[in-house]
Amino acid sequence: VPDMNVVQTKAVDPDGGGVQQMTVFCFDANDLFITTVAADITPDTANPSLSGRLKVTVPDHTVTIQLVGNQNLTYFREDNYRGMSEIDVMASLEASAGRMIYWARKTVDQLKSHNTDSNPVQLLRNQAKITLNVESSTGFEQKGWVVVNSNAFGTVAPYCPEHGFEAPHYIDRPFVTLPENNTKLGDFLDVRTNDEEYIFETENTAEDPIDFIVKGSQNGG
Repeated sequence: VPDMNVVQTKAVDPDGGGVQQMTVFCFDANDLFITTVAADITPDTANPSLSGRLKVTVPDHTVTIQLVGNQNLTYFREDNYRGMSEIDVMASLEASAGRMIYWARKTVDQLKSHNTDSNPVQLLRNQAKITLNVESSTGFEQKGWVVVNSNAFGTVAPYCPEHGFEAPHYIDRPFVTLPENNTKLGDFLDVRTNDEEYIFETENTAEDPIDFIVKGSQNGG
């Protein structure tokens, strides 16, 4: 999992736990759902939270797979989705609350070719990374900040009718993949002192914008 790419609008939970578990969604030649399979993950010792190797055994007639890391599938009933299209299964899948979800879509042959360190499978995070930087020359002493009016839920896989499941950095214009649940996060009573925040993708319209409130003082005032 590489560091955040500037052109990716999806991106990491505040816990920053990396990939804890990986589920593989299997689809046949007609893009119909077969089953899910848990992958065995061996983290890299040098960077265990951001890279590693996975091993998975899928049904013989699997053609396309979608890798989903950290998703809670307690209430996902496979029998309800068996034989349904890839779009019906994945496009509406809501990200587990409080978890950073990692995602990639490959064919079986493509995944087999990703077997060296120089040719890794890159996973896409489903939250965007926001960083606050205060120039020291301004004389402003920053004591904390908070993101207001952001979404409480996000999606697992990026999907749009024109481009399917292609990741944002492959296409020439941004798009938004929103869950049906548009609940907002609750109000915060105080600012946070960390330099980074992570938010789900949102339309962020002028009528309903995300705001950033910064707490501090100017030249000790």
